[in-house]
Amino acid sequence: MIPGEKDWTVPVVRQFADAGLDVVDRWSALAGTASWTEHDTSEEALVLRRSAELRAARDDEAIGDADLLLLTQWLVHAPSRSTVVAMFSAERGLRNLDRLQVEDGAVTYGDLHLGPAVDIAVDLAGVLASGVAGNVAHDLLKRAVASYRGRRSAPGRPDATADAPLARADALAAALGAVTDAWPEHAPHVDRFAVRQEQRTATGVWRFVLVRSRDIFTVYVPPGEPSFDRIEVRRQAG
Repeated sequence: MIPGEKDWTVPVVRQFADAGLDVVDRWSALAGTASWTEHDTSEEALVLRRSAELRAARDDEAIGDADLLLLTQWLVHAPSRSTVVAMFSAERGLRNLDRLQVEDGAVTYGDLHLGPAVDIAVDLAGVLASGVAGNVAHDLLKRAVASYRGRRSAPGRPDATADAPLARADALAAALGAVTDAWPEHAPHVDRFAVRQEQRTATGVWRFVLVRSRDIFTVYVPPGEPSFDRIEVRRQAG
């Protein structure tokens, strides 16, 4: 089907998901990944975790095409140095994957772009004004935790559950905190980061692509009270 026709997204997104999983299956057989565990922090282990998430989503009829597309893109873009990168690049079935985007919860088709950089200084105004001369990373995390707990304790709030998704500002603060915790050299310039991409799945996972200078950070913030050990950060140096 051509983009624009009714329901074209469902088969197209599923084809991308199947192609990505097929690459992982072939790569896994060649690389001998059976010995890796869920606790490994290597890119290879990350690919296996992402593929397991995508496989479960593909087989779950309740998962929509927008979430399926995001999981497929996250799988393909997860590694930067692993041998699977070349296999993803050579897979004809994954060409044009990034021409699909999720906007307002719906899959759209468009030209390749990262979108305009969004200045995040406004989002951090409260934290920066209060003074973060101490530990920037933990100040950011404390802001996110305090806001999250405040939301949970508010009477009658429909999202006041233990695994509630974070509000955008809280997720962004937690993401920046995780980046500056792992790479403290960026802490003095935290207000100079820009958001190049952001997405939130129906399960409440936030994904931010943060850029400063030539460094690109991809951060995954899960639902529930934020902590650094639950936030996944990947850095790509330019």
